[in-house]
Amino acid sequence: MIYTFLIQNTTSKQAYSWILEDLTPQSIYHKFDIALEEGMEDGEYEYLLIENPNQLDIEINLNDL
Repeated sequence: MIYTFLIQNTTSKQAYSWILEDLTPQSIYHKFDIALEEGMEDGEYEYLLIENPNQLDIEINLNDL
């Protein structure tokens, strides 16, 4: 299954997104191969994992992820 993974820094509101494929589709857990972007600031992040089989673009409202 294909997913969109969104994370947002809770202080700066900077958001990042990746389109990822679940490497263990038969498991109850998700496993992804992801490389975080260089320059991401340290801190607390909120995240969303959205099923996205058609790999559609996701519109992000930075004030309300």
